Amino acid sequence: MSAPCPRFGFHLAFTIAPGIPESRRGVLGAAFLAAAAAYGLACEARDEESLQWVVTGDGLQATESDRQQLIGWLARQPEIASHRAGPLTDLTERV
Repeated sequence: MSAPCPRFGFHLAFTIAPGIPESRRGVLGAAFLAAAAAYGLACEARDEESLQWVVTGDGLQATESDRQQLIGWLARQPEIASHRAGPLTDLTERV
């Protein structure tokens, strides 16, 4: 029996800047998901309320380039106060 194929991806979270109306939260979340999809990434909400995601790539494999593109998109959004992205890792491995 062979080992399961790796599923490369990363954990990502972001926060909304203070003073941004609550009504914008859903709009920003949707824009984030659209940007990820445009880069060929899929996002699974770990906790949608606190904007935490598991990000994988098309075919379940994200690359470091994919990670950097999404981080760059977040950095260009003035309504996003902060973001943090974990390292690219095999998400099938148990920690």
